[in-house]
Amino acid sequence: MIIGLIVGGIMGGKYLIRAGQLRDVVSEYGQYVKAIKEFQDKYQALPGDMANATTFWGAETSCPNPTYNATPHTATCNGDGNGMIYNRTTTAWDGTTAYEMFRAWQQLANAGFIRGGYSGMAGQGGVEYALPGVNVPASQLSGAGWTLFWLGSLAPSCCTWYYTGNNYGHILAFGAVNAAVYKGTTETAVITPSEALDIDSKIDDGMPGTGKVAASANIGGGLPNCVSGTGVSTDTYNVSYTSIACDLFFTTGM
Repeated sequence: MIIGLIVGGIMGGKYLIRAGQLRDVVSEYGQYVKAIKEFQDKYQALPGDMANATTFWGAETSCPNPTYNATPHTATCNGDGNGMIYNRTTTAWDGTTAYEMFRAWQQLANAGFIRGGYSGMAGQGGVEYALPGVNVPASQLSGAGWTLFWLGSLAPSCCTWYYTGNNYGHILAFGAVNAAVYKGTTETAVITPSEALDIDSKIDDGMPGTGKVAASANIGGGLPNCVSGTGVSTDTYNVSYTSIACDLFFTTGM
């Protein structure tokens, strides 16, 4: 009986910790959207995309693509000022502004709109991948992080996102890191379908293919166990699957 109570207490404690971390995901999303908007109001530019960022925080050596440095620092590089943080419109990325998605977090921290410090650079060895806590924020949810980029209108046959016929705009991608996929943005499964549904329902409509919160569709090499359906707006979260299976994408309205 005593052993059972101890085991039950441990399991209950783990559940409470996990539940708290999931609540933090909702809070983090709101915090980052607010920070981006406040930055834009103050500087009349988007973080990372800002064409005169070095005027405020100094110039990084060898801009725009300096060598790897995992140490947080304020020296930065200018973006191209086209209104898009690391543009993605098809299956390819805009490689000319490859570091805007990392500079964005560095400049938000430089300006005091988010906590911490960031390197503003791509992953070690020149590979363009995210390192939570180094060049992108780490989530309070263990193993997860956030990336920020602009996603244009996609053809129905493209990628793992739900097709809307319209630009997604700037999105916050929440998930784990896989350096071999999607240039290493945080788009690898880190939560269960039930957890994804819970987060989606708190912020949006509880549907993985509509609204401002979405998951990877079960198409084009997406996450096969996260949702039930074939990449259409009526898909639902596959709550009968109880293992880690989902990432999430949050629109910012920008």
